[in-house]
Amino acid sequence: MSAIVFDQVAKSFGPVRAVAGCSLEIADSSFLAILGPSGCGKTTLLRMLGGFLTPDAGRILIGGREVTHLPPFRRNLGFVFQSYALFPHLTIADNVAFGLRMRRLGAAEVAARVRKYLELVRLPGAEDRYPDQLSGGQQQRIALARALAIEPDVLLLDEPLSALDRKLREEMQAELKEIQAALGVTTLLVTHDQEEALTMADRIVVMSAGRVEQVGPPEEIYEAPRTRFVADFVGVSNFFEGAVVAGEPGLFRTSGGTTFRIAANGHAPEGGLVLRPERITVHRSRPAATPANLHPARIVRVLYQGQKTRVDLKLADLSLTAMVPNARRGAGLALNDEVFVEIDPEGFRSLAR
Repeated sequence: MSAIVFDQVAKSFGPVRAVAGCSLEIADSSFLAILGPSGCGKTTLLRMLGGFLTPDAGRILIGGREVTHLPPFRRNLGFVFQSYALFPHLTIADNVAFGLRMRRLGAAEVAARVRKYLELVRLPGAEDRYPDQLSGGQQQRIALARALAIEPDVLLLDEPLSALDRKLREEMQAELKEIQAALGVTTLLVTHDQEEALTMADRIVVMSAGRVEQVGPPEEIYEAPRTRFVADFVGVSNFFEGAVVAGEPGLFRTSGGTTFRIAANGHAPEGGLVLRPERITVHRSRPAATPANLHPARIVRVLYQGQKTRVDLKLADLSLTAMVPNARRGAGLALNDEVFVEIDPEGFRSLAR
């Protein structure tokens, strides 16, 4: 049974359609990320699941039970927000215990769960401190402990790490993933951060303008985007307009006349081709053995990025971006260098319009 089902759910705010007929199933114990730019409808979808907004149409089910019109407190959901939302006048123990006392659990059970979940988020012994005595990362751990202490059917994360610095955010991503896997709680993360979604989620939903563009595991979303929007929003991409040469399904000609060998798929791409920059190798000189796709190019921009160097290139009728690992060939490439680019025929992917 799916833990969560959105069945043709729609929501508008005046003339603005925030969510347009969304149907989505989320498996029990899975970690799903809803990814998209601001205004795409991802937070509206989360708030409808949480009971803070009522859909204009469609149904929402949790564990096979329809909850479309139930108030939030009858859905058994845990929430973690970007702003932490801790009570500043309460101790850490009282913050974690808040939902438990609202459910009228006994004092011994409350104390036991507070200890259990503070240990789980690696903050044992913090019971008597106050939120303003903790760092941002520690406060977010307390917010997570409070959400988990009620042992929810579903954990909802609304951009919970966006206020943290990069290093701490990456540490918390790993910890959250480990905790979710250990508890097996169905988790829904809303984020605009593609790296966060790719790192944490089992499956990703990419949304645009209130609609679902693609659903799949992180590897599929990155390696095989189905639409130009997904390819453009998730990672860096090179796009090619043109058509497969008649009678030669393994040969693609761009609108400017450059030809590339591609993995033959037996049909012409409807929306052109996309190629990730990692699939491009930059050679300072012509290799001895000529690969399937080798073209002269000129470097027009070099951006050093630590582990890799971004190299923007100009071909006869195309502009391309390559990502060059610095451990191999990134060092030494310079503006206006004349080079050769090798493109993996297996790296091209067809796009739908």
